[in-house]
Amino acid sequence: MRFYRTINAKLTLLTAVAAGVALSLSCIAFFVNNVQMIRAAKVRELTTLATILGDNTTAAVEFNNTKTATELLASLRKQPAIEFACLYDAHGKLFATYPAELPEGFFVPPAPSKSGATFVGSDRLDISEMVVSGGDKVSTIYLRAGMRELQKQIADFVWITLVMLAFPWRSRQSWHGDFSDLSLCRSHGWLTPCSESRGMTITRFAS
Repeated sequence: MRFYRTINAKLTLLTAVAAGVALSLSCIAFFVNNVQMIRAAKVRELTTLATILGDNTTAAVEFNNTKTATELLASLRKQPAIEFACLYDAHGKLFATYPAELPEGFFVPPAPSKSGATFVGSDRLDISEMVVSGGDKVSTIYLRAGMRELQKQIADFVWITLVMLAFPWRSRQSWHGDFSDLSLCRSHGWLTPCSESRGMTITRFAS
């Protein structure tokens, strides 16, 4: 009896561990993939925004109209994630900023040397976009975005992943607890509960 009980418990444990490992790896892959997708989507969104702003401000830069450029950058107030933005002319000189009035001592970064996106730590995304017209560089636009919204989305995925991991484990533990004390005896071709077991349906083995 003890032999059957030990084998049954070990098989149950191995099945639970194998299923748990497979589920854990799947959830980790799901989480990593979705975080990468969220970050890539945010980069595409802000790069598109920078491109549109750059195109809209081309005439203002070419005609040296800082007022119009500043007004166009002010449209970024509709984008809560944008904390700071600036426009540089073709020579890298600061042309306009958002917000128009910067705090005293605020550090304005130098003009980026190329287009691109850079995550700075976990709470900031920098976007730079070169603006070209007629084959010549006209200006460069720089956006700085906070990542609170992105962090919230990632946190939501963390909770989803944890729930996906925790619920099946609890189910398996409950199932293991119900059957771990079950002893199986084979007698005359029948699978029956031994005297210590309870609640077992008698099942006929296939010939």
